[in-house]
Amino acid sequence: MADQELGILFTVMGTVLLLVGLSVVRGRSRARRVRRGGLSGTARVQSLRHSAVTAHRQPLVVIGASVSVPGRPLYRVTLRTAMDLIQLARLQPGNVIPVRVDPRRPKRVEIDWLAPAPPGGPWPVTALEWDTLPPADTE
Repeated sequence: MADQELGILFTVMGTVLLLVGLSVVRGRSRARRVRRGGLSGTARVQSLRHSAVTAHRQPLVVIGASVSVPGRPLYRVTLRTAMDLIQLARLQPGNVIPVRVDPRRPKRVEIDWLAPAPPGGPWPVTALEWDTLPPADTE
């Protein structure tokens, strides 16, 4: 009986690990697709906070940003990304960063770390107007 229970336990654990692994691979594939074929835009960092999670000794950060893509209305997003501590200076509130946006799902935004930093202005929104921006489409 113990061997059968152990086999069930290993089967369940293996299935869970497989599903987690597939989810990670799918997320990376999606991010790569947005970085390659997404719309170029900029985002002004409105907030930055560290989570308690690290991945490969890189902290996971949560970034509140207002995104601007030419020909589209300004909107806000929340980004979650693991990042090098050396990049932290680029993500300070008020800074403008280059991004790539999924044209079909604008809430999918990837920071374009390889692009040069865009100039800081002009920018059509102030920190006080942050709460009035609509969130990204939730399709």
